[in-house]
Amino acid sequence: MYCRDNSYSDGIDRFIVITVATENNIELDRFRDSCHLHDIPYKIIGLGQEWTGGEAKGGVLLQPGGAQKINLLKKEIESYPDLENHIILFTDSYDVIFNGTSEEIVKSFRKMSSPVVFSSEKTCWPDKKLEKKYPSSTTEYKFLNSGGFIGYGDHIKEIVNKVKVENNYDDQLYYTERYFESLYDKKNIILDNQQIIFQTLNESLEDITIKNGKIKNIVTNQEPLIIHANGGTNIKNTLNEYYHKLFKNSLKSLQNNQSDIDKPKFNNNYNNITIGLFIEEKVPNINQTFDHIRFLTYPKDKISLHISYDNKKDKYLIDLFKEKYSQLFNNLTITYNKEGKINGRKKFLIETYDKGDYVVLMESNHILRNNKSLQILLTECDNIITPMIHKEGSEWVNFNCDNIKKEQYRNYQNRGIWDVTHLFGIHIIKNDLIPYCVNSLNNKIDSYPDNDWDVLMCDNLKLKGYSPQISNTNYYGGII
Repeated sequence: MYCRDNSYSDGIDRFIVITVATENNIELDRFRDSCHLHDIPYKIIGLGQEWTGGEAKGGVLLQPGGAQKINLLKKEIESYPDLENHIILFTDSYDVIFNGTSEEIVKSFRKMSSPVVFSSEKTCWPDKKLEKKYPSSTTEYKFLNSGGFIGYGDHIKEIVNKVKVENNYDDQLYYTERYFESLYDKKNIILDNQQIIFQTLNESLEDITIKNGKIKNIVTNQEPLIIHANGGTNIKNTLNEYYHKLFKNSLKSLQNNQSDIDKPKFNNNYNNITIGLFIEEKVPNINQTFDHIRFLTYPKDKISLHISYDNKKDKYLIDLFKEKYSQLFNNLTITYNKEGKINGRKKFLIETYDKGDYVVLMESNHILRNNKSLQILLTECDNIITPMIHKEGSEWVNFNCDNIKKEQYRNYQNRGIWDVTHLFGIHIIKNDLIPYCVNSLNNKIDSYPDNDWDVLMCDNLKLKGYSPQISNTNYYGGII
């Protein structure tokens, strides 16, 4: 079954942001930063692909085009299960920042009482002759903008599959055509004329102010949740100014681990931990793996990060991450692992024993979306623990126990900490237990495949009287 990125859930629906970007650049970093600071789950599609959607410069189309984004989205969601229970927000990335949280976006979307909501703007693009076809509007934001839309997945899938288009067709024209069709079909698509969710900036800068740390539209009296600089250089520069004014202090505090947000809720005497990040599982974007560690609010000067990889193709991005962010951590080391999973983890545990209070073994495809995961889990760890993470679109959860208990525990509505038989994906281990873990990886090693290093370790820990535990006290993250 197809597995998506982790997503936000409020117990009713799941929510995820999908965006297209074919190259990494500082504009995409800005987008990622605003996602992390607002706890927005996102997936970037198209990275590394050739852009064939029309002439573009710096991620900005210089002429009508852009339907490659439609085709990438169509392919991305074609195998998603239960789309009717998923709210998908599709947005541009190079000229977009967030101004609100997942919870705020989902609540605002539901209040608009439409299965699909498109962004709107003051100009009619790409065909000015279509102006007269639009219905009247209470604001100047009258015309559809395709740089942002939100809706239930089954409706979005129907929209993107309605007509087959080439990559260089204009995406805004395509969605405008679908909107006009919907005017005669019980308004399944509406426009965000009040700029409740989406704020477009083209010809709108005079409508915008910053108040109480939020971007506000003083004409519609709304605090839009997604800001899209759909315009020329001046507008792109203004978006960057907003970004620096709103986020730079937060980012600096986050990176320097001096945010006061954490300190009242948890013990200020932070433990020294070592994270072993094992890049062995195939992931769509290693940068997303790095991002979830970089944006953890646990003090980085208390974290030693060790990255182990087994595919030399990954070395470039790993070295680039080290070059950009090694100064954030107490220590950052990289190892090319040729010894297999069991021996690689055993060697790592031996080298880290007694160098800190806890060790975290982490697979590259398991993401801690909750930025305070480490603070929470370390207070819950007696010996060895993992956060509960569900593989969407399947029955798989990252633990094993007897069948009766597993049926009970894997319900996300049940909150607590339980003893289980096996843990997968992320293992948080107290320093005192490390020698037993090393011995567990030695015992009966020939009876287990190399991929089952976690089963081998947990089986032997149980024989020594240690019970691995699973925590479902909070939402922690997901799998990419």
